[in-house]
Amino acid sequence: MFPPIRKRKKSFSPDELLWYKKQGYNTENLEDEEFDIPSLDKLDEKIEKEFRLIDKDLQEYKIKQGSIIPMISKFLSYVDELNNIYSKYCPCKKGCKMCCYIPIGISDLEVINIKNYLDKNKITHKQIKPKKEKPQNATSDTLIGEQYMGKECPFLKKDICIIYPVRPFKCRSHLVLEDTAEKCGQYGTALYSVGLGYIIERTYFAIIEYHHKKKGAKYIIITIF
Repeated sequence: MFPPIRKRKKSFSPDELLWYKKQGYNTENLEDEEFDIPSLDKLDEKIEKEFRLIDKDLQEYKIKQGSIIPMISKFLSYVDELNNIYSKYCPCKKGCKMCCYIPIGISDLEVINIKNYLDKNKITHKQIKPKKEKPQNATSDTLIGEQYMGKECPFLKKDICIIYPVRPFKCRSHLVLEDTAEKCGQYGTALYSVGLGYIIERTYFAIIEYHHKKKGAKYIIITIF
């Protein structure tokens, strides 16, 4: 069963249009339809109330100040709620590992969160090294981490994710809708990230940006598993 569709309830804000433009979308042709799932609306409202400081004049997306690890942990728990909301439309189940063979990008904040969890639970692990540069002689279409496509995630043990409670945002947001399930081919190359929406994606990146501003960092470090 595919989620029902409705006309978009809210118009695009200036910041939202700017965000989509930066993601490479043609902002003049954005969809005027969205999934008709009231629980998603409520989840967006909870996330905004928990994290977002709305400046009506500047139309900027700002994050409330707070302790960063509890902040990212709380946000990721909301992304789990997103998974629960989509469970009735999604064939993904425990034991399926199709999406554990593709490289994903995560922030160094998530690396800290994962390392804290591994150390706390005395789980041995290799050092996670950032891979920020493309391979030599790479074309403009070459993806960072492309050489890891098809290789098992280092945190997959006997088909079980050993860091599941602190798994990255990208892992939590990879879902397959039922009418696209047959396209979920080897290594999950046709996975469809469903229904994240502006609020969830923008909040994730705003938390990462807030973390780096506190550190005085110039760039967001991306690590590839």
